[in-house]
Amino acid sequence: MLKRAILGKYTVQFLYHGGESSMQRTVEPLKLCFKGQGWYLYAYCRLRSDYRFFKLRRIKELKLLDEHFERTAPAKIFEDN
Repeated sequence: MLKRAILGKYTVQFLYHGGESSMQRTVEPLKLCFKGQGWYLYAYCRLRSDYRFFKLRRIKELKLLDEHFERTAPAKIFEDN
């Protein structure tokens, strides 16, 4: 579903579980990334009005919305260390 959303530029909504709380997020999904030992979704978060990484294993109740977006991923998303 995330691959379809990224390729079709569809907005998605999900519950994101972090620690003891969960929060509903609506995002513009841009890339799937493998970093360290896990998969992440790189997306523009409308709640935070910024780009964010979301651990895939913390995403629950994923919904593909009918809304399209035009945003594209920045050329470089990881910082050099």
